[in-house]
Amino acid sequence: MRSSVKQTIKTDKAYFMTSTVVGWIDVFTRKEYRDILIKSLEYCKRKKGLVVLLMLL
Repeated sequence: MRSSVKQTIKTDKAYFMTSTVVGWIDVFTRKEYRDILIKSLEYCKRKKGLVVLLMLL
């Protein structure tokens, strides 16, 4: 069982995030999936201060 660890994110640093789609599910070809992803990123930009410097698809 995983223990709960609280980490502080430094806001003056750049972070790299990558994700993998298992089985090449059609996340970007189905409008409803794509919209969920875009809305989630927009929310994080607006409410959490996320800055997206580069996105590769």
